[in-house]
Amino acid sequence: MKYSCAIAILLSLTGLLWGSGAIAAEPLKGGVEKVDSAPMYGGLGGGGKMAPMLQSGAEAEFSRPLTGQMGFSEQVAPVDPAFKPHKLFALDNLPPEGTEDGWYQIPAWRAGKFHRESQTNHTIFGDVTIQSKVDHVYGMQLDKRGGIWHHESWPKVTKVDMDGYAEYKIIHTYTPVSITAEEFVIKAFSTDIDVDPATGKIKRVTKQEDFNKYYPCRKGIACADCTTLGFSQYGRINTTKEQSTLEEVLVEPFQVINKFRGKDLRASFIRYLNSHDMAELVPD
Repeated sequence: MKYSCAIAILLSLTGLLWGSGAIAAEPLKGGVEKVDSAPMYGGLGGGGKMAPMLQSGAEAEFSRPLTGQMGFSEQVAPVDPAFKPHKLFALDNLPPEGTEDGWYQIPAWRAGKFHRESQTNHTIFGDVTIQSKVDHVYGMQLDKRGGIWHHESWPKVTKVDMDGYAEYKIIHTYTPVSITAEEFVIKAFSTDIDVDPATGKIKRVTKQEDFNKYYPCRKGIACADCTTLGFSQYGRINTTKEQSTLEEVLVEPFQVINKFRGKDLRASFIRYLNSHDMAELVPD
C-alpha cells in the first residue's frame, strides 16, 4: 500500500509564500478560538488550563520515544463520492479551507520554514526511500516571554509531488498529543487523493490516521518517526500499521506573521491569550 507521513501545517496548493504562509491544524480539545465567535476555554492538557509553557530557547540533541496512546480508529466515514477512483479530479470539489482557527505554542527548533525532499518507508520487504517534496511553515507570533505560537486553520488542503503522481491531501484534523522542548507529537486524520498528471483522473483514494513524532536530530534539521494506519474508500481498515521516517531542513528562520489572507493574526493571538487567562503573555 502507498502511505505517507502526515503533512503537518503545509503551504497550501494555491501557492502561498513565506511571510504569509497558511497553517493547518486541528484545534486542541477545549482550547479553540472559532472564527468570528467568542473563544471557548481550556487548552492543551485539559482541565481548563494551558500546559506548562515551553522554553523558547531549547536547542539540543534529543531522541525520545513517542508519548501518548496510539489510539487509532476501527472505522471512519467513507470517502466523498466526488473523489472516487477513475473520476476526473476537480479542484472545485475540495473543501473550503480555514473555516476554524486557534493557537498553540511550539518549541523553538520547530519554528520557521522547512523543506522536505523524501521519506523512508519501513516495509516488510525492507526500507524504501521515495520522493516526498513539500515546504511548510511553523510559528506565527511571539508572546511577551519569547514563546513561539502557531496559528491553526482547518481543514487544510496540501499538494505533494510524489513519484509519478500528485497527492492532494485533505487534512481534516491535526491534534497535538505532546508538545515539549524535546518533541512535537501530533495525530492527524486525512483523505489522500492520488491524481495521474497525464490524464487528470484519480488513481486511488484512501483515508489515513497518523501519529507523528518530530524532534531535533541535528542543528537545523527536524526528524520525524511516523506510524500510519490506512482505510479504504469505504472507511474500513485496509492495512497494518506502517512505519516511516523523514528529515526536514530549516531553510528560513522563524519570523512573526501579523497578517494572512486579510486576517489580523496579531489581534487573534491577543484575543486568544486574554480569553485563556494568559493576559500576562500578551506582547507589547
